[in-house]
Amino acid sequence: MAQVVVVGGGWAGLSAALALKDAGVDFLLLEGSPRLGGKVRTHRQEGFLVEGGPDASVRYKKEVLELGERFGLEPIGTLPAKPAAHILLRGKAHPLPEGLLQIVPGDLKGLARTPLLSLSGKLRALYDLLLPRGGREDESLREFVERRLGLEVFNALVAPLAGGIYGGEPEELSMRAAFPQLLELERKHRSLLLGAMRARRARGSREGGSLFFSFQEGLSALTRRLAEEVREKALLATPVLGLETLKGSYRLHTPRGVLEAEAVVLA
Repeated sequence: MAQVVVVGGGWAGLSAALALKDAGVDFLLLEGSPRLGGKVRTHRQEGFLVEGGPDASVRYKKEVLELGERFGLEPIGTLPAKPAAHILLRGKAHPLPEGLLQIVPGDLKGLARTPLLSLSGKLRALYDLLLPRGGREDESLREFVERRLGLEVFNALVAPLAGGIYGGEPEELSMRAAFPQLLELERKHRSLLLGAMRARRARGSREGGSLFFSFQEGLSALTRRLAEEVREKALLATPVLGLETLKGSYRLHTPRGVLEAEAVVLA
């Protein structure tokens, strides 16, 4: 019986397995597909490096930068002067507002100039400057943005961006799980807009460069380095079909048979 079974061989599962290895904890990693890496998939085609899943990470994800540094992977930025992302609204493609922080406005001039929002939508977003802090530990992305910036900001700006990142229903995303940094901005600065503006200024003076980054060999470079560290304790093509709670342990049902563990990490 393993001390810990990690279910999932994407970046989260691989990172959890590496942390267990570093701590000297006996573990086993189970991945349902025949490869490690989850949604991250990089390949070369006609001389180009092509990402089949996420095409970049973001600098506020410090854990990715720290793992890259551990394995000697140097981050390379995108071209901030040539933004390529647009949002389609009423049949016309509009560039993202200037000064976004993650998925929310972080620059008042950019907010004022964007054609994605009506005048009433912009005024409602500015009302955030006067609102008190929220009191809930977690809420959905829609609830958070509608409360702070208004429904129009959510529908026209946040929902398309969040949907593109997570590929799911942005209304159902948990703030604590998907955007804890935005909750922290509200907690620390009260106003989300003020917090976003201050965070952008601090990031620019401290780091410079673009918000997005990858690695010279693509995002799969990190997958390969993580996999090299934990591959001996990984079982591929081993989906977990069922999970039972026992007294003091867990039982996992897989096509290879039944496994037991003292703890389970679902990643």
